[in-house]
Amino acid sequence: MQLFPFEQPGFPRRLGFINEDGDVVVEQIYAWSPYSQFNAAGYAVVQTEDLGEKLVIDTKGKVRLEISPDYFFSMMTPPDSYGLFPIEHRPDHGDKTAYEMEGRDWAYKGRRSDFAMTLAGDIAFEEKVSAFSHGAYGVKRALDGQKKPKFGIVDMKGSPRTDFDFDQLRWSQRDPYVCVGRDGLFGVIDHFGNEVIPIVHPTGRVPSYHGVTDGVAIYYDPSRDMCLTMDMQGRPLAAVPTTYWSPIYPKAVPTLSDGLMKITLRANDGGEGASVFMNAFGDTPMKDKSGKARMFAPEHRLGYFYHGLASIRINDLGGYIDKSGDVVIAPQYESAGDFRNGLAKVFFTTKDRQANQFAYINGYGEVVAQNY
Repeated sequence: MQLFPFEQPGFPRRLGFINEDGDVVVEQIYAWSPYSQFNAAGYAVVQTEDLGEKLVIDTKGKVRLEISPDYFFSMMTPPDSYGLFPIEHRPDHGDKTAYEMEGRDWAYKGRRSDFAMTLAGDIAFEEKVSAFSHGAYGVKRALDGQKKPKFGIVDMKGSPRTDFDFDQLRWSQRDPYVCVGRDGLFGVIDHFGNEVIPIVHPTGRVPSYHGVTDGVAIYYDPSRDMCLTMDMQGRPLAAVPTTYWSPIYPKAVPTLSDGLMKITLRANDGGEGASVFMNAFGDTPMKDKSGKARMFAPEHRLGYFYHGLASIRINDLGGYIDKSGDVVIAPQYESAGDFRNGLAKVFFTTKDRQANQFAYINGYGEVVAQNY
């Protein structure tokens, strides 16, 4: 069952969840958090209204685990399908002197311990988990003889599955693969450390690759100043341009989503230019009237494709296009979110957004639920 966050407008913002038909499945009794989402395993982490206790709930709203206020989730990360999740213990949390102001935020300076915890509340192993998938967990260790810590993969008990000699791990959301960097070389391994794509491909500095998406890996090749796409047999598919992210990252690896990459070119002044959609084979499926690749101006503020739809702004209103580039949901929203699991969150007006009055729409543009 797919569930979607559904908070009440006004203050305090109370969070619940609806299904894809707009029915409330989990009552709006929790404190709002931007990170409280159900994962593929059917779990979410929510907070009580006083922001103290954290709860792990399932898709029926049943509380599976209560966590005391001195335990902290990293971005409210829920348990995986094996029931494990990363957590940090701050035993001095109740001591105000354990916090110091850094800039505009309070920073914890007291004792801390990092664990992988189970749904039973037991400690699976004592280590900080950077990422996980399919019962494999990424951790960082400094082994004997190493000058600095390196990444590796462990199992559910914290036992090593790989050597700890990786500079970076980039996990796939669905595929059982991990993109890795070692001594400036790129490759792909499985969750047991077997090389799926040999770690022999020179690449640049981070962010020079993402995780595998739908069986395709993309990494930056500095010798060509291009990005290369490869399948899981290590076969090159295409060389594609880098994409402009920001002035800090003017040359980044594009993100493959729903079979297409949005590649934003650099303008003559060095800023953001036009965008084009390209697939993993380097083809541009959207064409203009002359048969050339269709280019979208920066003011279109294109989103990524999910479920065959991507957001676009026309005359400063948000709507959606399909993979042919045709507008299929007319621009009418002040804010149009990405489609996830069949629904998208939209705000019709600026006043609605300021009041947190939103709606969920389906792929036909029909309102499935609204909180006002």
